[in-house]
Amino acid sequence: MKEHTSIITDDWEHCILCGGYPDHEHHCLHGSYKELADKFHLVAPLCHNCHEKLHDKSKDDKKLQAKAQEAFEEHYPELDFLKIFGRNFK
Repeated sequence: MKEHTSIITDDWEHCILCGGYPDHEHHCLHGSYKELADKFHLVAPLCHNCHEKLHDKSKDDKKLQAKAQEAFEEHYPELDFLKIFGRNFK
């Protein structure tokens, strides 16, 4: 995998959900939020199987969205998550 920058995890050797080998960089806030996820480094490593499951709007998808919001609020306390993203993921 390429070099990654994330405020969610430093461990790019393991899938953030199952601990397996990651082969995908997942935008924890995806769809119309993808560019903002890139800008604020809200990405995490996923294996193929976990990545496929997330796109079915699973509970793990919601968990990663909440984790992304928490990481954002911790790393950027001077910024208002709700103003930037327009919704609460927690």
